Amino acid sequence: MSRISSIAAILAAGAALAACGSVPANGTPHAAMAGSADATPAACPAPAPAPAPATTVAGASTIAGASTIAGAGAASAPTVNLRAFAGQGRLAFVSAGQLYVLDGTVAGKPAVLHKVAGPGSIVAMGWSPDGQWLAFLSAPYDAQGAGAVGTLWLARADGQDARLVVGAAESFAWSPTADVLVATATDPATGLFGLCELRPGAVPRFVPGVPGLAGAPAWTPAWSPDGRQLAFTDVRYSQATGAFTGSELETIPAGGGTPVARARSATAALVPDGWWPGGDGLFAWADPRGSAQRAADGAPLVSYPFHGRAVVLGSTLMHASFAVPVLGGVTIVTGGNRYLWDGKTLQFCLVAGMCMPAMAAEPGPVNLDPAWTTAQAPIIAFVHASATAPSGTGQAALGAWYATGKLWYENVTGGNPFPVANAGTGVAAPAWSASGDYILYVRNDGLWLIRMFTANGSLAAGPAQRVVSRLFAGSWPNYDGYVDWQSQFAWHS
Repeated sequence: MSRISSIAAILAAGAALAACGSVPANGTPHAAMAGSADATPAACPAPAPAPAPATTVAGASTIAGASTIAGAGAASAPTVNLRAFAGQGRLAFVSAGQLYVLDGTVAGKPAVLHKVAGPGSIVAMGWSPDGQWLAFLSAPYDAQGAGAVGTLWLARADGQDARLVVGAAESFAWSPTADVLVATATDPATGLFGLCELRPGAVPRFVPGVPGLAGAPAWTPAWSPDGRQLAFTDVRYSQATGAFTGSELETIPAGGGTPVARARSATAALVPDGWWPGGDGLFAWADPRGSAQRAADGAPLVSYPFHGRAVVLGSTLMHASFAVPVLGGVTIVTGGNRYLWDGKTLQFCLVAGMCMPAMAAEPGPVNLDPAWTTAQAPIIAFVHASATAPSGTGQAALGAWYATGKLWYENVTGGNPFPVANAGTGVAAPAWSASGDYILYVRNDGLWLIRMFTANGSLAAGPAQRVVSRLFAGSWPNYDGYVDWQSQFAWHS
C-alpha cells in the first residue's frame, strides 16, 4: 500500500473509531487522594465584580475603505473587513492588547464588531462547542506560550457580560461536547493547584478527587474525545529541597472520581498533548525533570496506550502546534533544535508508533503549523518557509524570516503538495473552517481569509482578503523565533 493510501485509510479508520466513542480503559488507581470524590467540592477562587458590557463598534468598515473604527480609539483600533467575514461564524481576536469579537454568523450580511470589556494582556481564548460562550485568560504574556497564573473570564458570544470567573487560573480547556470547561486554578485553602470546573451560570467548583498539585502546572488539562474524561499531570517535588522527584500522567471522570495513573516517570514531567482519537491512549511530552531549559531544544513525544507499552514518536518543541492529534494518529513537527528555521519537517505517526512523511513529496525544510480538515477529504495545510537563519535576533531580522512563509496544502488521497499562490507571503498559523472550504491564517501580523474550495469541491484558492489589520502592536514578542500566534485569535466557524 502506498504512503498516500496508507494515511488516507488511517484517517478513514480513525473517523469510524471516533464515531464509536472513547474506549473505557483500566489503569492503576491513584494511591493517595487529597480528597474524596463523595465530599462536597470546594468552590474555585472567583472574585465576581459586576459584568462588564461589550461595546458594539459603530462605523467599523472594510479594509478597502480604510476608515477608522468609531468608539474604539483611533490610535489603537484595528481596521476590519466586515464584508469579508460575512457568514464565517465568530472570530475572537486581540489587537494591540484589546479583545474583540467579530460576529459573522449571518450569511450575506456584513459582520458586526464588538469590543469586549475586561482586562488586557490576553494570553489564551476559546469558544464553547456551541459558540455561545467565550472564555479568555488574562496573564503576563510569555512569548514561548508557557503558562503564567492569571485570571479567567467568561463572556457571551457577542462579548457582552464579560465576567471574572476564576481569580487564579493558569490554563483552561472547553469540553468538546458540552458547555463546560476546566481550568488549572489555585485552591486558596491549600495553596495547591487543582482542576476547576466551570459551567456558564453556575458556581465554579474544584473537580472532586483531583490531588493537590504543587506549583503552577505548565500544561493544559486534556478532555477525552467524548467529553467523559480528563487527563492531567501530577508533578512531584521534594518537600525538603524542592527538587523534582517524578510525575504521573493521570485520567479522571470529568465529573470527579478516583484518578487513574496511566504512566509514571521518575525522570521527566509527562506533559499532556492530547488524547488518542479513539480515546484509549494519550500523547504526552517527557520533559526532562520538568525543566523548561532542558526541553528548549525539544522533548520526546510519547504515545501512551492504556493497554500496552509506550512508544516514543519523535522529538518536538513543546507547543501544541508541533504535535497535532488527527484521526488515527498525530502529525508532528520534528527536526533541528529550538529555532524554527532549523530543519523542521512534518511526520505523521500512528498511535502505535510507526511514523512516516506526512506528505508524498514534502518540500524541503522548513515546514511548520500543520492543520488538517477531513470535512470533504483528508487535506493538510501547512507553512513552508526558508531554512536560512535570520541575520540577527532583532525584530527586523525575525520579520524578514517570517516573510518567507507561504501557505501550502495537500490532499493526501492523491497528488503532491502545492503552494497557495494567492495567499501571499509572511504566512503562519493556518486554521480550517468547519466546512473545509476556507482557511483563516496570520499574514504580516494580521488575519487573512482565503477560500480554498468551491461548493462542488473544486479548487478555488483565492482571492485572499485581509480580515483584521493587526494583532500585536509594535514588536512581536518572541523566543528563539517562535511566536504564539494561536494565543491571539480563536475562530468558531
